[in-house]
Amino acid sequence: AAITSAAANANGFSAHASGAGSDVVYGLAQCRGDLDLTEGCYPCIQEATQEIRLDCPGASDAQIWYDHCTIRYSLANFFGTFDASQKSVTYNREDYPDSEALSSQLGILFDDLTKKAADPASRGFAKGHVDLNDHTLYGTAQCTTDLRPEDCAQCLDAAVKQFDYTCKPKEGCRVFFSSCSVRYELYEITSRHEKFGPHKIRS
Repeated sequence: AAITSAAANANGFSAHASGAGSDVVYGLAQCRGDLDLTEGCYPCIQEATQEIRLDCPGASDAQIWYDHCTIRYSLANFFGTFDASQKSVTYNREDYPDSEALSSQLGILFDDLTKKAADPASRGFAKGHVDLNDHTLYGTAQCTTDLRPEDCAQCLDAAVKQFDYTCKPKEGCRVFFSSCSVRYELYEITSRHEKFGPHKIRS
């Protein structure tokens, strides 16, 4: 509850530890950087909190991703640590017919988004678009706000590589790591509610 309320009141991000001694639990909550806190962020965090309590009881480390938010808790202190060991990838069914153009424009788009998201002034979030033949290619990139700029850039670089490994030549793809996420689509990625998720990892 402390994480949920703090995330809604602190620009959509909160990292909080509770307990004492060997009973400390570390929790993090973050919303997508372009969301309205009241209408988009807080409802997503509430839903994710309920979901992780139901599906991950007793887990020592658990994380849940929605398109609009993520929450994680662990018995180990992960704050400020770049973590790409856990991931979730989902992609559209349709293939884009010109895979070389898609790959080229993804590189251009996410080189720019990675630089912007790693800038401390951006609070870890960037979105943008580039032309792709007769289409427009849209993208978002986000790191958890506790990461250093160089760790944010490293995490996003690793996430973007998953486009070639897993998603190419799909028309859209989302990659979620514990510390960052990237997404591209052939339609504008808006802040309106999208019922995507949850994706969960627990141990």
